[in-house]
Amino acid sequence: MRSVAGTPNQTVEVGKTVEVEIIIIDADAGDTHTVNASSNNTDVATVSGSKSTLSIKAIAEGTAIIEIAAKDDSGQDNAAAGPVIFNVTTITINFCQVGDVLQPGERCFNGNGQAFTVRENGSGHYGLIVAGEAILINTQNDYFFPEKQDDSTWLIRGVTPKE
Repeated sequence: MRSVAGTPNQTVEVGKTVEVEIIIIDADAGDTHTVNASSNNTDVATVSGSKSTLSIKAIAEGTAIIEIAAKDDSGQDNAAAGPVIFNVTTITINFCQVGDVLQPGERCFNGNGQAFTVRENGSGHYGLIVAGEAILINTQNDYFFPEKQDDSTWLIRGVTPKE
């Protein structure tokens, strides 16, 4: 066996599971393979799977390191490959609701996955837009209207809901 292909870092919402394909590169096409995967922090993310797919479940916010190793059934010296290591960052997504008030340092997401963040200086940041008083986005797939209050908080007046 030559190797297990690298896997990119993953970001997963707490409570959700993501599937990651395992690609084993082996010149001996007839070999069967045993794949072992582990998480260094099972309080944050767990990993399970088969020979071709891993399931990574986000348990709590944080970061876990996932390690994948594979071995073929040939018994040769080069039968083992790996480990492949990648990070899983787990996040809690706070969806914006009409009437929410965000303090400096807080953020929420609209139903399309765009984040709105109130910066420490009180300005609002949405996608590539930075605003001091209000942001109004009104396109076919995105409606978002946060408005800055006198106390430097931001009131969510309108938002594309989570589907």
